[in-house]
Amino acid sequence: MPKEIQRLQLVRQHKFLGVILDRRLSWAPQIKSLEEKVNSLINILRRFAGVRWGSSYSSLLRVHSAIIRQRIAYSAPVLHGISRNLEERIQRLLARSLRICLGVPRASASALVIAESRQPTFHALRFTGTCRHYFRLATQHANHPLHRAIQERSAARIHENIVRCKNLLPTHEYWSPCASHPPWRLSIPDIVTSIPGLTRKNDLPVIRVKQLTLTHLYTTYEDHIHVYTDGSCLNQSSTSAFFTPAYQEKKNL
Repeated sequence: MPKEIQRLQLVRQHKFLGVILDRRLSWAPQIKSLEEKVNSLINILRRFAGVRWGSSYSSLLRVHSAIIRQRIAYSAPVLHGISRNLEERIQRLLARSLRICLGVPRASASALVIAESRQPTFHALRFTGTCRHYFRLATQHANHPLHRAIQERSAARIHENIVRCKNLLPTHEYWSPCASHPPWRLSIPDIVTSIPGLTRKNDLPVIRVKQLTLTHLYTTYEDHIHVYTDGSCLNQSSTSAFFTPAYQEKKNL
């Protein structure tokens, strides 16, 4: 403690860790500051969204998720108990950015725009952010005083989200077993890229190609588990799949 008495200055609001705290905890100054920052970012986004020369909607949605949605999601976990008017103002910020990404008219309803873009609403951002912080606190800092305070204050607005988060926590820990041998000590698999009797598929009928392939599989790999894989890659997406006949197991990614 300092020897000299220091006077504490009384202020109407204070910024801490990027979040503005006001005297009544109404969060109105924080949301006003958030609107100013997000609107400036939306103006930048509009530059990329020209009608004839602009980027694709998928690229614009990535920009929206990276700079606008994350800006709102940062302070969302503390914005519990705000008025409905303030919630609608934040929701309109998300919808305004998404209208530019999708190229829809300004008069479109915010709820329809967010649903069409398949982006999370403000309520979803607030809930997921609260769960993320609570999971970190409950699993890594269970003895922290803040963790006990959250448990005891059942009348707080954030407590409702915490109760919903508890149902998502696993009841027991599960650790994947470690391999007995490191990967570099495993035997190198044999890679065969040719089939006996088959040089070019165009030189033989389809039934003959199938016969040679099945004969090679069942004579050489009869005691093996057959796993068939396939995949493709494009500029916008990629996909893969596998099928195991012995277990009747298949999966597409």
